Amino acid sequence: MLEQQTAPFSSATEASRQFPDALPSSLHGSALFLDVDGTLLDIAPTPDAIVVPDALAYLLHGLSRATGGALALVTGRSIGYLDTILRTEGICVAGLHGAERRDADGSHDGPSTDPQLDMAKARLAAFAAAHPGVLFEDKGAA
Repeated sequence: MLEQQTAPFSSATEASRQFPDALPSSLHGSALFLDVDGTLLDIAPTPDAIVVPDALAYLLHGLSRATGGALALVTGRSIGYLDTILRTEGICVAGLHGAERRDADGSHDGPSTDPQLDMAKARLAAFAAAHPGVLFEDKGAA
């Protein structure tokens, strides 16, 4: 089961109270590109087994503020999934290994659907369902 108990900062003051020594007063002029899978979050046997540290969303939103929005997360999973587990709304994200992207202003660019890919995924999902112990994770266009 996914462990998630975080919410983004409600203010910069709240961020500085949560991490008084962890964040420099200003990182303006710096840009951070952070890998999520296996770096910010440990690899888990299944997607539902991912453990999200309680303070990670707070820290990411604080880093975004400290860099003036020059923080981007990179993941092999979808942006929607990342929003669910890390509450990354308002942070730049490259999802599905770059096949979809979201800017800090919320504008989103993603892949179009491909009927042949959808058919292949349906066949793989059916195969996994028929074979106990096989997990099929749909990562969209990735």
